[in-house]
Amino acid sequence: MKILKPYLRLVFKTLASMSLSIAVLLISYNVVSGENSLEHDNSGLIAHDCCSWFKWSDDSKSIITLDERDNLVGAWQLQLQTGGIRFIGANPIVRSPLGTRTIEYLDSGRNIRINNAQEGPYYLWSVYNSLRFSADDTKIAYAVTYPSGGIRMFDMSTVYIANSDGSDRKSILRLIGRPLGWTADGKSLLIVGKESKTSSTQVWRYWPSSDRLDVLLSLSDLALIELSPRYNQLIYIRAPQSDPFFAGPWLYDMDTGAHTRLGFTGSFRWQPNGKGILFIPARESRNDEHQVYWLPFNTGKVNRLQLLNGASKFKIDSFMWELSPDADTLAYVEQDSGDLRTVRLRWP
Repeated sequence: MKILKPYLRLVFKTLASMSLSIAVLLISYNVVSGENSLEHDNSGLIAHDCCSWFKWSDDSKSIITLDERDNLVGAWQLQLQTGGIRFIGANPIVRSPLGTRTIEYLDSGRNIRINNAQEGPYYLWSVYNSLRFSADDTKIAYAVTYPSGGIRMFDMSTVYIANSDGSDRKSILRLIGRPLGWTADGKSLLIVGKESKTSSTQVWRYWPSSDRLDVLLSLSDLALIELSPRYNQLIYIRAPQSDPFFAGPWLYDMDTGAHTRLGFTGSFRWQPNGKGILFIPARESRNDEHQVYWLPFNTGKVNRLQLLNGASKFKIDSFMWELSPDADTLAYVEQDSGDLRTVRLRWP
């Protein structure tokens, strides 16, 4: 397992930021003989020396990892309740939001195969994990990137929209960026990027019905932006920023147009219902344990969450952690051992 670890982390690290709602396809594959139980104990240990990437299944009953086991490299399903392990396949396969199509990420996500049982498959080339489905499964958006031979994050892309079967494709914008996601009603698309290397980062809202493109945000210090699970809010981080008031994370509500300073530091994940976030601040020393906090947007009051089980020392490696869709359990890679562990949370 250790031989391919550095390679796997490099190959799959971009998959960790996929904002697509993932429901992993767990059919049509066989259980691999020779390894059919988890390395589970009361400390929350799931697997030793685990994985370049992991993600919860939508039912919160299993974790999907990209790893090497029994000389097979690819995606694995780790069942938490039964202790079973299944080899899914060489490439991660996910479902669209309503499950009408499967999406197979080829070549570390550079290319994508989309399949429907009745219509058959089609391919998207050079899209680099940028595919976004609308919530009703009828539309897609993606960015085709044109490699320049330099750093890919500075390569120009063209953003397209199309029907989910690939028909009626239309180009929207050429930029250094990608689609962020469709709004909840599927009537508009959010796009983030730059028009050139030296320009400010912008967030556009595109309305297909009127072919209108509105600028929602334009910031020279936009470091990170994420769309909420309810598709109606954005969290964006401004850094570096000389003014302490403007630095850090902000909440933007697309319904009201309000910008709210959140005032936390550290790594964060959306609460699955979109009503708040969990965040884990940086520590002063590697010897210190991490702490988990909850920030609900309706009160703005920060709450420290109690950990109900897990290792005696809660230390996360490179902020590799994910909250389960039912918000009950946090999975993480342990700092010193590289083990994959889970810990349950007690909410106020």
